[in-house]
Amino acid sequence: MVEEKPSKKLGITLQYTIEIRDKDGKVIRKITKESRSILKNFASILRSLMWGDCVSKNVTIKDIYGTSRTYPDLNSTNDFMFFVRSSSNINFFGIVVGSGDTPVTRNDYKLATYILGGTGSGMLSMFDTLVEAVDGTPPDSKWNVARIFMNQSGGDVTVKEIGIAGEHRHFTDGQYRYYQMVRDVLPAPQTLTPLQQMTVTYTWKVTA
Repeated sequence: MVEEKPSKKLGITLQYTIEIRDKDGKVIRKITKESRSILKNFASILRSLMWGDCVSKNVTIKDIYGTSRTYPDLNSTNDFMFFVRSSSNINFFGIVVGSGDTPVTRNDYKLATYILGGTGSGMLSMFDTLVEAVDGTPPDSKWNVARIFMNQSGGDVTVKEIGIAGEHRHFTDGQYRYYQMVRDVLPAPQTLTPLQQMTVTYTWKVTA
């Protein structure tokens, strides 16, 4: 029997890039790191979609408020299965940012502390979350999920954690619920002074 060693190039990988610009649009900091924090929620959601249909309710996962929910439980064919294209100043799904630095575990279901969207004290103005088309050079296929945050609060705002959460509308009661699938604690906190702008880009990659 011949046993082939697994290639280190295969599988799903995820990295994030943080780019910070000053009030004049000049890039002053840029960080690119491998994400090591794809959560168990993500694995459960992916498995559930392989196992059954959109109302099979074949796994139990926690929403961002810590309540266990059965998934998938789609309200209708017009609703979202796992939607991340959040609108401006929505702070609880799409690409999300926070001020907590609790170490990541696979069972995390939310950020430690979400930063609110807006112009008040401690808030960040949040643009829409964008999901780009799949691209990349063979054998890789890549796609980006990105969002811009601007500090219009009048004071400093420090980001210590980032992640991705998605929206799902449940048939059982018609309510929208939100599920965290990625959480990264940054190696160093990133402080945005007034009018600075931060772009967070997650790049997903699969290799044939």
